[in-house]
Amino acid sequence: MMNRQIPIQFEFYTTQTFDSFYAGSNLEVIEALKHFSTVNDEHFIYLWGEKSAGKSHLLNSCCQWANKQGRDVRLLPMQQLLKMEPEFLEGLSGAELICIDDVQLICGDPDWEMAVFDLFNQQRESGQQLIVTGDCPPANLKCDLPDLQTRLSWGITLELKAFSDEELLERLTRQAAALGMDFGPEVGRYLLARFPRDSQTLNKILARLDQESMVAQRRITIPFLKSVLEG
Repeated sequence: MMNRQIPIQFEFYTTQTFDSFYAGSNLEVIEALKHFSTVNDEHFIYLWGEKSAGKSHLLNSCCQWANKQGRDVRLLPMQQLLKMEPEFLEGLSGAELICIDDVQLICGDPDWEMAVFDLFNQQRESGQQLIVTGDCPPANLKCDLPDLQTRLSWGITLELKAFSDEELLERLTRQAAALGMDFGPEVGRYLLARFPRDSQTLNKILARLDQESMVAQRRITIPFLKSVLEG
């Protein structure tokens, strides 16, 4: 009889916390996730929103929030897991909180669909918790396994609303201020009009601007921005 493989633990991004997430119109969603990560009185949450809404950030936040309280937490980013075999999930059930990111990526892969289906059932039977994120409501997922699609519709479904243009501008300004950068709204609007609006891209741009402005000892202006990013 083969020994069960003990899965590795994906580390949490320490900068992605509830405090560092700009909520906008999603305060109720954040409060629900905090409560879920603290108290085991619900077993399943499905969180969905568009690509740049911040689902991965909030999933990391849930993991860190629960981990600081001494809870046994597992983060499962499907973008990375799909490079492995579905058997990777064996032995995970029973963890107090399991967080699966980007479940839509497994749709159409029968082995991965069955592995997640089994994990869902095992978590439920053991009385433990599960959070799953996707890029659409559970009813709109294109799962080949009908029972998995049904399971993902159980429990609480939360929609992470996309940011308005003004909310995006405020989030960007706050992120810049946290790095010690001070630039006017015209700079923020310039960035949002010319670059992808997802958090990962904007964070990289801000980090580069922060470094370049310190080297040049210059304030962030549109001419300086153009020289750095478009020069």
